[in-house]
Amino acid sequence: AERILFNALHRQDPEINIVKIYIGSDSKYVVVDRDMDLDKIGEAVKFANTVIDDNHPVIKSVMSRDDPDIERIRVKLDRIEEDEITVVEIGDVDIAACSGIHVMETSEIGAIFVDRKVSAGKGQFAIHFRIGEDARKASMDLANTCLRIIEDLGSKPEDVVKTVANMKLELEAYRKQLKEALATSLKCLAPIDIGGRRVFASVLQTNDKVPAVDSAEAHRKEGDIAAFVCKGQNISVILASGDENVDCKTIISDVLAQFGGRGGGKKDFAQGGLAATVDENEVMKALLERLSA
Repeated sequence: AERILFNALHRQDPEINIVKIYIGSDSKYVVVDRDMDLDKIGEAVKFANTVIDDNHPVIKSVMSRDDPDIERIRVKLDRIEEDEITVVEIGDVDIAACSGIHVMETSEIGAIFVDRKVSAGKGQFAIHFRIGEDARKASMDLANTCLRIIEDLGSKPEDVVKTVANMKLELEAYRKQLKEALATSLKCLAPIDIGGRRVFASVLQTNDKVPAVDSAEAHRKEGDIAAFVCKGQNISVILASGDENVDCKTIISDVLAQFGGRGGGKKDFAQGGLAATVDENEVMKALLERLSA
């Protein structure tokens, strides 16, 4: 299955090379040295399953490394020390050096299905695949999931890619607007007095903490104190101070520890995180109490 799949991928992109192969009972994947879009992977999977359905014979033979015909075989001679090389031919589809155990005919594989592609670092990508009954089940499960998503989107199956693309553009526009609105509101934030110090404090409902970090840094440079709690998928806590008598790192560490979180940074600027289940208002209350002490 791996041999057929890589051959199919190579037909889509002749420049692609295998970096690593993993075949286990829990997962199977090939790591390749370049990215490939899902349309091409889809075409490769179609071709691979055609090879399976056509039931090509799988023939094993032995060839000398000095044989002139070695040039037509996919082989890395620098990795082979023996004089004789085991060659496996899959019909007229693929021929390569391989000493593993093989099926007799391609129909024994049943089916191939690529269920995900993930980054493997350094410009490499792992293409995970399933075979046989596992491939059929995985493809049906994913198809059912896609149908539920299509129904929730109110789209047609043939239009769903375009629908999602439009939603992504809209979401990005909304995020930009929200970020700008948040930055504007922070500029208008009025300080409170704690022990003669000006403290700019606010609980913000956002996943993007960048505006809060920028605002906190600006207040620190002015000699003031900023305390922000951002509530999104998780909670981010930011504390900055231009007053050398306030140790932000110690305060953040102590306060977050009360809620099962951790924080760190420097004396004048520190931040940390908490689980979303924590009450963000209680966190802010604890921060202000600590600043009042």
